[in-house]
Amino acid sequence: MTRIDIAADFRSRDIAAGGQGAPLTPAFHAMYFSASDQTRVVCNIGGISNITILPPQEVNATVMGFDCGPGNVLLDAWVERQSGIPFDQDGRFAAQGQVNRDLLHCLLTEPYFTQTPPKSTGRDVFNSN
Repeated sequence: MTRIDIAADFRSRDIAAGGQGAPLTPAFHAMYFSASDQTRVVCNIGGISNITILPPQEVNATVMGFDCGPGNVLLDAWVERQSGIPFDQDGRFAAQGQVNRDLLHCLLTEPYFTQTPPKSTGRDVFNSN
C-alpha cells in the first residue's frame, strides 16, 4: 500500500534459513555491549528469554545468541486470564509470589532445556494451554 520496501517477520524468515529466529539481536548486542578484553553476556528477559554471549573483541571469536526459554510469557498469560490486564505491571503480582518447587521441577522436564545451544523456542512451546 505504501509502495516502499518493507522488511518484516525476521524470526520466521531467519528460522526458515537455518537460523535461530533473532538475527538482529546478537549483532545489536555486539555493537553496543561488547568489550575488547572481556567476555560479556547480555540477557533479554522478554516474553521469551534469550542471551547473547559476547567474546572479547581481541579474541575475534564468534558471537552466539539463543533463546533460553520462557521469560514473562507464562506469567503475563496468567495475569491477563485473571485480571484482563495483558502483563504484570511493574512486576507487582510476581513480587507477591513464592516458588512452587514441585511445579518448577515438573516444568524443568521440558525437553527444550536439555537441547544444546544455539537453539530457538517460542510461544508454540511455552504457552498457557
